[in-house]
Amino acid sequence: MLDTAPTGDAVLDERLAVLVGKAGRKPKDVMGKLSKKLRDQVLERLAGRGILEADKDKVLGLFPVTRWPAKDAQHELEVRAGLEGVLKLGMQPDERTGALIALLSALNVVPKVVTDAVDKKALKQRAKAIAESDWAADAVRKAVQEMQAAVTTTIVVSAGGATAGN
Repeated sequence: MLDTAPTGDAVLDERLAVLVGKAGRKPKDVMGKLSKKLRDQVLERLAGRGILEADKDKVLGLFPVTRWPAKDAQHELEVRAGLEGVLKLGMQPDERTGALIALLSALNVVPKVVTDAVDKKALKQRAKAIAESDWAADAVRKAVQEMQAAVTTTIVVSAGGATAGN
């Protein structure tokens, strides 16, 4: 049962309203609505907390671009230390680290995040085992796989249509 009580956080409450309106839908069908404008909101929030800073510039003197470099890398270091402790040292993940590992595993980018691992195969196997052990992590993995399948289908259909028209 979905708890619809407001969290007191504007970004989370906005997403909760989307979930309430989409109750019973598959994760892949809700992801687009949940992520709408989320990146900008999260980046602005992180800048407001002093974690990132907005570095506004222009590319080729014409196109505005905003980069978001870290003001303080402490948070990233803590997250990386948690990932390495779980993936390299065999520690038990907390809920947040387990979900992050599941997402990284589903996207097949674990070795790109934990870059100094000697045995990348073992690293990926450990991440996969963690991803498959937690129901929330499983939902993340399935949502990513469904979205990847949808993108692949779109590419194949588009390519087929382009070939048929020639």
